[in-house]
Amino acid sequence: MDRRTATSRFRNPQPCLRGVRPELQKINALIIIVIMSKFDWTDLDPKLLGVLVAVVETGSITGAAVRLGVTQSAVSHLVAKLRGVVGDDLFVKAGRGVVATARAHRLAARAHRLLHELEHFAASEGFDPTRWRALFVVAANDLQREALMPPLVVRLRKRAPGVDLRIIPSNASTPEGVVRPNSRAVFDRVSFRP
Repeated sequence: MDRRTATSRFRNPQPCLRGVRPELQKINALIIIVIMSKFDWTDLDPKLLGVLVAVVETGSITGAAVRLGVTQSAVSHLVAKLRGVVGDDLFVKAGRGVVATARAHRLAARAHRLLHELEHFAASEGFDPTRWRALFVVAANDLQREALMPPLVVRLRKRAPGVDLRIIPSNASTPEGVVRPNSRAVFDRVSFRP
């Protein structure tokens, strides 16, 4: 690149707008700024929200990294991404830490609530064996049917009354002989503890 090209690039930072009247260049630049400053919520994810909350609460990129169990560099990268998403600086450097802007405080409060809701969403319904409905067909030899199955059936009836258990003779000498196309599991060498 020669000297004339380099200096012309600095005088006209928007080469795509060459030949456009100066008034229109300003309007186009304003439109670009408005479009880029819109909050695009689809770029948010729980990690970004967690980083926002951690940095606001600790007042430090390093403190947030320690709390989240990631590197300082990862937190800095995510803060930069978050700044781009919301179109705000969010934090101002102060001494060895950062101070959250008013907008960062408002967003962090909302992020904290959202993260709490996501946590409840993920744990909304635990597994309840009393409501489970299923049929298991177990192929077992004589010893397994007589020694292992009765205690299993008793426990199953108490904990999962909606589960039906059908025991059929295996007539197989190896676990491989029991496997059928619709088999879901084969248990071999199961230790029994009464």
